[in-house]
Amino acid sequence: MSTIPEAIKPVVQTYYQRGQELRTINPLITYFCKLYVIQAAIATNLHQSDPAVAQFVGAELDAVELLKGQLTTGDDNDPDAVEETRQIINNVDHKGFEYIREFATSILDSGYTDILAQKSSKTRTVPKLMAASTFLSLALAVFRAEDEPEAWKLEVRDKIKFAKWHAARIVRASKNGEDPNAYVPPEVEALRQAEQQATQAERAVDAAEQEENVESTERAEEDEDEQEAKELLLRMRAEMDAEPVIAAAGTADMDGELVLPSASSHDPASVDNDDHGGFTLPSAASHDPASEPDFRLPSAASHDPELGADFSLPAAASHPPGLVKPSSSSPPPPPPAAAVPKPAVIRPTPGSPQPAPPTTIITTTTHTKAEIATILSNSEIFTKSQKHAKFAISALNYEDVATAIRELNQALALLHQVQE
Repeated sequence: MSTIPEAIKPVVQTYYQRGQELRTINPLITYFCKLYVIQAAIATNLHQSDPAVAQFVGAELDAVELLKGQLTTGDDNDPDAVEETRQIINNVDHKGFEYIREFATSILDSGYTDILAQKSSKTRTVPKLMAASTFLSLALAVFRAEDEPEAWKLEVRDKIKFAKWHAARIVRASKNGEDPNAYVPPEVEALRQAEQQATQAERAVDAAEQEENVESTERAEEDEDEQEAKELLLRMRAEMDAEPVIAAAGTADMDGELVLPSASSHDPASVDNDDHGGFTLPSAASHDPASEPDFRLPSAASHDPELGADFSLPAAASHPPGLVKPSSSSPPPPPPAAAVPKPAVIRPTPGSPQPAPPTTIITTTTHTKAEIATILSNSEIFTKSQKHAKFAISALNYEDVATAIRELNQALALLHQVQE
């Protein structure tokens, strides 16, 4: 190992030390470091006036040639690797520049990883940043700048500034007793903001999905209720349209007009009880029991059902005494006793006719044909009016105003007919 002369130490010492550190790890980078030291020493022209500098430059030239020969004529088992190394040394298609740039970038990424993880320190991170800066400068120093792509050179200069700025920041924070990890890189801040925005977006999406699910459920329920309402309305309308006119003892002709049977003109006593549905009313009684003392009603056994309806009166023995005037030949009634005797139990003899049970006589009011038609017509109108009103109420329950108004108008029109 050569000793660096004091005259050129400020110029070459950093690159010389980096090369010595990598001589076993990456001898190709060591080769470029030695090449730069020779170029920087010669650029000072001190090798012509200072024997120590001249001796140092000569020794480094011999070391560089020896290392180049080792790298370009090395392992015969991998000729492709040897050829690749030769092209890097000769900088064929800018391969030498690109090789040093990638090597320096890998060291810079390691230092910046410490910063992002908030594990940076003066002894751990600063050496990485400074080494990356040195090797990036090496790429620009060894090769002619005019021969390299401008985009590459701009990228390298930006990375050098970046490494030096963070190294100086960490050193300054350590010197002032501050935490170098309190610094939040712009990338981290942007990442945090992006994460917050992503979280807010996820929450907004979840809320929107929940709201949409609720609205879908409500719409489904509303659609179901509306469908049920429509089905109910259609069913009610169908029932109203299809329901026949129910008229007691009446029929409808082909035009829908109510036809009633004509009034009966024959005697109820001569009615033939068939199933023709004739409309008859019983006639009033034509005799007076008080004017006929010896009047005898037929018993239940002598009644002929073919003569008319099942109409019978109780036997003579069951009539109250005051309703029948006694004859002149009958004996006078006995005087009333002080105590009311118990009624005697009359036991019928075998073969004697049994008295018929009392029959309730229903007084029937006789109506004319016009009155009956009016009653039936009004009953039908009231029924239809009620259905129209119910139909309107059902429509109002579902806020169907048009249907409610229409049904109520129809109900009112029917009621006006009754009023007129």
